[in-house]
Amino acid sequence: MKREVTIDYFDPARTQVGRRDSLNILLIATNRTDAPRETEIAFFGDDGRRLLRLYSETRLLPPHEHSHLYFRLPEGCFQMAGDAEELRLFAAAGDVTGREKSKLIFLTD
Repeated sequence: MKREVTIDYFDPARTQVGRRDSLNILLIATNRTDAPRETEIAFFGDDGRRLLRLYSETRLLPPHEHSHLYFRLPEGCFQMAGDAEELRLFAAAGDVTGREKSKLIFLTD
């Protein structure tokens, strides 16, 4: 089954972030349907032991269009990573499939 909304590009502004910092992210999402779609984009971190849902935001995506979307993960959202030193950070529209584009983020205190 083809996904109706895909994340085609994912680029955090930095690859090293403090646990109490915010983080800007650019991503490109495509609505592959014939109608506008209000879609929840969720950001996750995987520390190798567990999957953490860090933040989500709903955006309206036009039909059959690559949308350049900018997000700011709020200050402190990385604190839930506990003692992890790095996270595989990625975004998903809908269910997480494990095939999302990701970047490795290094956490500092």
